[in-house]
Amino acid sequence: MNNTKLSTALTLNQKITLNITSLAHGGSGVGRYQDFVIFVPFTCPEDEVQVEITSLKKNYGEGRLVNIITASPHRTPPPCPVFGQCGGCQWQHIRYEEQLKQKQGIIESALKRTAREEGIEIRPIIPSPKVLHYRNRSEFQIEGSKIGFFERGSHSLVEFDQCYIADQKINLELKKLKGTGYLFSKKVKIYLNQDEMVRSLNLNSPGEDLGFSQVNTLQNKNIQDYLIKELSKPQKHNGQILDLYCGQGNFSFPLNDLGWRVRGVDSNAQGIQVANKAGRSGVTFSVGDVSCEVKKLLKKKEVFDVILMDPPRTGVDKNLLPLIHELQPETLIYISCNPTTFARDWERFKKISQYKIHTLQPFDMFPQTFHVELVAIAKK
Repeated sequence: MNNTKLSTALTLNQKITLNITSLAHGGSGVGRYQDFVIFVPFTCPEDEVQVEITSLKKNYGEGRLVNIITASPHRTPPPCPVFGQCGGCQWQHIRYEEQLKQKQGIIESALKRTAREEGIEIRPIIPSPKVLHYRNRSEFQIEGSKIGFFERGSHSLVEFDQCYIADQKINLELKKLKGTGYLFSKKVKIYLNQDEMVRSLNLNSPGEDLGFSQVNTLQNKNIQDYLIKELSKPQKHNGQILDLYCGQGNFSFPLNDLGWRVRGVDSNAQGIQVANKAGRSGVTFSVGDVSCEVKKLLKKKEVFDVILMDPPRTGVDKNLLPLIHELQPETLIYISCNPTTFARDWERFKKISQYKIHTLQPFDMFPQTFHVELVAIAKK
């Protein structure tokens, strides 16, 4: 019997009993009703739950948790009093060891289903040094004198005294802002800069987008150290790295310290401006569409030993992949915060190249959420 027929056995608002077996990208628990997949937010592997069907598609359904019949041993009380309302976290109710296990499984599933890769060894995920209060920046919504996050799936504001995944310095700044009364803005970003001072930004003002930077400072350092260890010093004199989607030079500068000459490219002008302020010898940055900039490098017949890509969650521009193949680096490094788009991009790249993934190392950059970072190193 196929899934389409199975779905006709269910109706909207029907209540069913499910055993949750795993967690999916997106954060929901996964259960099966007569082999038909049902996704249920705020459930946990090994839960037995009562669920109300809220949506039915061709190949899957979605449900709302009504009652926990038998709680999973992997459950834990969430520290945040607004967990479940606020849309910031999905997994505070799950023990951290189980979060790591499920993230490993999400990566394995994406590689198998989308990239059709089953023989790749995925190294054990590296835990975050901090599982709470790890974020070095947060963006808050504002309604008059109220500050908070939007409720999951809506634009209703959820207020709170503190965010349990934001750095405590950010929470102190948030408390100060809440005490100022009416704020003439719709949202505010609070972040820690390099000298640990807290700033708040009015995002409606121009020129304040400083480009992408990693939210978990300690885990970001672990990724930098991992790249330094895996690449080591360049074997060739003047070994060159092309750092695509380079942001403010997060990986460019540590690799330059190792002895590599680095060319960084990003479309965010403000981020490149910040990177250029360092004035480093052996590091150059250019701003522009990444694919267009790589075309220019090909015309100049530039040669790179390593190409590193750290694209946004949406993945790599598909027009870039053939250009990467033309450059023919010895080593290709793809840093991803979305296993699904990474698997899609790798499947596309496999069709036009002879590269194979040499190592794949996950890092938990985002505890209490379904998001996970990975570093894939491929060689010819």
